[in-house]
Amino acid sequence: MKGMILVELEKYIVSKWGRVVWQQSAEVANLPVTEDIHTGVIKDRVFYDIISSVVALRDDTPEDVLVGFGRKLFSTLHSLPASGNNSDTDLFSFILSVENTVYPNAQRIDSHLQLPHFVFLQQTSQKLVFRYTSPRHLCFLCEGILLGASDYFREAIEINHLQCVHEGDDDCQIEIVKLP
Repeated sequence: MKGMILVELEKYIVSKWGRVVWQQSAEVANLPVTEDIHTGVIKDRVFYDIISSVVALRDDTPEDVLVGFGRKLFSTLHSLPASGNNSDTDLFSFILSVENTVYPNAQRIDSHLQLPHFVFLQQTSQKLVFRYTSPRHLCFLCEGILLGASDYFREAIEINHLQCVHEGDDDCQIEIVKLP
């Protein structure tokens, strides 16, 4: 996992629960202390351990922590050069274009990225259903990023996990419904 994601996770945890929670979580996860963490690569296990520690310290759920972090993370990701010159003007067109616009730019910057994959199953003007696959199984982070995108495009949405690997399903299917 890119160190930059961990830097953003630190900002999120500190802003929501304070520096002490971050420090305790980083210690529990054996976060390596390095000056170039922003540009480095962190083992996925460190990320998961930090989330688990926050859950234990704050009596929260992993889903809520990941959704909240993802929502905040969207603005950072969208501002990166890898996001390209996206001309999408609405949420659904942005989501549908991610793999063709954002991903190629991100992979030119770092060819080792492990990006999730989307297979779109149903689309209407008010609803989008897709299969989400990722070796990291971070569908709740994806949900948060989608909520961050809905904030950016000023479109209210509801997100439902129709299927989820965390519930024993073979894959995740996510439904996004636009609200009036």
